[in-house]
Order: sequence, then C-alpha cells, then structure tokens
Amino acid sequence: MNKGEGNTPRFFTSRAGSKIIFDDTEGEEKLQIISSDGSTRLEICFEDKEISLKTDDDITISSDGEICVNSEKAAAKTTNETLTTITSGTVIHGNKNNNNETPS
Repeated sequence: MNKGEGNTPRFFTSRAGSKIIFDDTEGEEKLQIISSDGSTRLEICFEDKEISLKTDDDITISSDGEICVNSEKAAAKTTNETLTTITSGTVIHGNKNNNNETPS
C-alpha cells in the first residue's frame, strides 16, 4: 500500500462539530482545524510550506514573555482605513493614501 492510500482524508469531529482533518493526498498533504461554524480555520500545507489562520473574528496573540517573529521579509496589510505599527518603541501610523504619514 502506498503512503496515505486508502485513508485520505482522515478526520475527527467533535460533538459540537469542530473538525481536525489530516489529508495525506500525495503532493497536497495538509492539516486543518476548522471551527464548527466554519468561521475559523487553521491550515498547515506541507507541500507549499505555508501556515494560514483565517477567521471572521479578531485574532489576539499574547505572552507574559517576548513574542519574536523572524523573517527575511514582513508585511502587514489591512482593508480598513488605518494600520498602526510599533517598531522599537516608535509608533508608525498609516492610511490608504500614504502609509508613512500620521493620519490627522
């Protein structure tokens, strides 16, 4: 039997309907955690080497210690009018018209 043959995808469903899905489809391997209403989804795609978190609600990341993000490139995007970035103690405000000016 080939890797993953006969058991793609496999999943667990909670009583409330939340799901954990393991998909071993060759070249498309992924792990998904999906809320019961489908509004929140965490997906790890092994082939694309990508992790995505999508939700209709707010996302909060908190720590009593340090949160560190290391990357060669980073981007923050918003569909709202403003974006606030804090870098080394400096607050940078941006808007759709010019991302380097403080909104009035």
